[in-house]
Amino acid sequence: MALRGELSLYDKHKFKARALTVIILAAVIAAVHLAIIVLLEHTVGSMTASLISLSSIGILLFATPLRRAVQTWADRAASAGRPVRRHGLAESIGNFDTAGDFDELLDVVMAALESALGAESACLFLSDNGGGYRLHRSYGLPAPDAAGLRMCNELVSLLQETRMPVERLGLRAGGPQKEPKALFQCLTDIGAEVAVPLWRRGELLGILGLGRRKAEGPYHGRELDVIEEFAAAAAGAIESMQQHSSALTDRLTSLPSRSYFLMRIGEEIKEAKRYKYAVSLLVASIDDFTNLNREQGRVAADLVLKEIAAELRSGCRDSDTMARYGREKFAVLLPEASAEDALRVGERLRKKIETLKPEGLQVTVSIGIGHLSARECECFGRDELLVRADRAVAGAKELGKNRVAVGGRRQDMVL
Repeated sequence: MALRGELSLYDKHKFKARALTVIILAAVIAAVHLAIIVLLEHTVGSMTASLISLSSIGILLFATPLRRAVQTWADRAASAGRPVRRHGLAESIGNFDTAGDFDELLDVVMAALESALGAESACLFLSDNGGGYRLHRSYGLPAPDAAGLRMCNELVSLLQETRMPVERLGLRAGGPQKEPKALFQCLTDIGAEVAVPLWRRGELLGILGLGRRKAEGPYHGRELDVIEEFAAAAAGAIESMQQHSSALTDRLTSLPSRSYFLMRIGEEIKEAKRYKYAVSLLVASIDDFTNLNREQGRVAADLVLKEIAAELRSGCRDSDTMARYGREKFAVLLPEASAEDALRVGERLRKKIETLKPEGLQVTVSIGIGHLSARECECFGRDELLVRADRAVAGAKELGKNRVAVGGRRQDMVL
């Protein structure tokens, strides 16, 4: 019923906007026609004056921004009583600071567009520092199409010229559009109703393409102001993360970053292959972290992350490598450790974390362990070890959380 009501409200606004557009355009046409007839009738005759009038009206309607400007005004007038909801985007901006690395930050941005804004699809293009823009994230688009998405030069040029969103329906004209057909095709190609620029220090850092919304219809002008605020905050966070992308330490927990950790896994497997020893990988995922973050707030969630990071540092060997692996995930690389050794380490850490209770909160983790024997290290690399650990984490979650699972190619062990 709620969805039906929202759609009905949108239909009323759409009808009102169209009615206003027709009335205004009819008044403009009548005024222009009468003016031309009065001015030229005695000079060139009524027939010729009528032809000139019709030609002038055609130019006004189709060769100038008049119709687009009228539609823009009519939509704003029709939406005057429509409440502006921030869609939770302001809250999502606060999550930018909790992202552990660049990949996670982009995931947070896209998740906000889907859950808070309600966009059925979206794509994010970032500058490749060579004059082009490369697709970094997308959702809601067919996989084969997403792989070949590109950002056309016409749309980039218009965004650079106007510094404002470009909309398919022209609800918010951003200046003269020299190639409307090309621009329309650009938006169609990326499945977007609106393209929003990400500006930072006077440079177009990236472009967000937002698809249709699930219930509320087109993005009206005042909502686009909120989306632009979100885009500006995202651009700042992306620039900051890019500047620190080569850093080796996660800013919140002071553990090694994901990028450094992935590099270390590759190095360790090469050593294991050379000296013929086994390698294990432990991945710990905080249970129900999204609910904890929403109910207790970001400060409490950050404290939980720091406490778990401290426990990992104190509970592992000097030869082990710890890292913040994702937003709510940690990882430990265990050289020369059998699956049984890793299982014991994981169970010890699980029990210790269960008793931490930071700020009185009950926190548990599900732990997955990936393992490569000495022989398997000769055949497999980093990706196989990661897949086994991630599969084991998923298995631990499915079995009820707060447990340890070991994932292998032939068998799984669970505690």
